[in-house]
Amino acid sequence: MYLILIGFLKKDLETLPQLKKRARASFQKWIRARDKNQTCISCGTTYAKQWDASHYYKAETHTGLIFDERNAHRSCSYCNSYLHGNLIDYRKGLIKRYGEAYVEHLEEIADDKRVYKFSKEELRQIDKFYKQKLKEL
Repeated sequence: MYLILIGFLKKDLETLPQLKKRARASFQKWIRARDKNQTCISCGTTYAKQWDASHYYKAETHTGLIFDERNAHRSCSYCNSYLHGNLIDYRKGLIKRYGEAYVEHLEEIADDKRVYKFSKEELRQIDKFYKQKLKEL
């Protein structure tokens, strides 16, 4: 019983930033695996020393789109980090891959999804969900 209580307390002590970091790591790992046969969404390269899961609408400014699969794609670390997402070419890559309607829909929902505060339980569920999806891939 003592061990169960310790596990319960440990779960309650996790902070929102810790849970968000863990959920993002699971989500990003799944995005990279989902897109493993795709080129960089921005520049189209097939080779990179490191691949990232890049967001079209940045996670820091559009918190409601952090875990939206339509908003995240595999990108070379050069485009994602050094070119800050290479957004003009990212948009072109989205249109090439999915069509103009896809991008327009994402742009339409972006303002409504600008601010969202996840609960601890939502973040735990997101982490669990993407770990399971990764196993299924």
